Amino acid sequence: MPNQKAWSYQTGLAALDQQVDDSNNHAAFAALAELLRENLQEERRFGSTSAIRAARAGIVRQMNALTLDSVGVSFNSFCLVETDHESETPQYDLAFAVLHSCLPVDDRLVLLEFLDLEYRLWASVTNHVRYGPNEQSRREQADLLAALDQLSRAYTKQPFTALILEPNPRLVQNIVRR
Repeated sequence: MPNQKAWSYQTGLAALDQQVDDSNNHAAFAALAELLRENLQEERRFGSTSAIRAARAGIVRQMNALTLDSVGVSFNSFCLVETDHESETPQYDLAFAVLHSCLPVDDRLVLLEFLDLEYRLWASVTNHVRYGPNEQSRREQADLLAALDQLSRAYTKQPFTALILEPNPRLVQNIVRR
């Protein structure tokens, strides 16, 4: 079984600090990094709330846009690290990789929408595991999967949920080609 991917903001920030060298982008990165650190500290102090998570999603959205512009890679990819634990949801990893490989590389808005949905679903699943299932997290995940289904249908001709359950082998080969 594949190793589990874990989200590490610290790893992402440290890696980006080494990558972003343009002074304008570095100033923007430093400001967003400070906002993210403050947001994470607020969550540790007061607990996880929808307002804190929404603010963090906005910061991550801006970080994705900045890193795509300055280094050509998303902030999400810097934050996802492999752990020694087996993945509990390896099919999600494959489904995201398949969908990402089918997106148009020159359409920045579509890519940013995908990255936002990827981050928000990952965060929702993590919170679901960390704090236990509840009706709000179930609804949030259902809404995110519906949005991913719509995006996936536009580029793979099948819903994202189908990619999770049974990925098309032809689409999986796209990952290797890219």
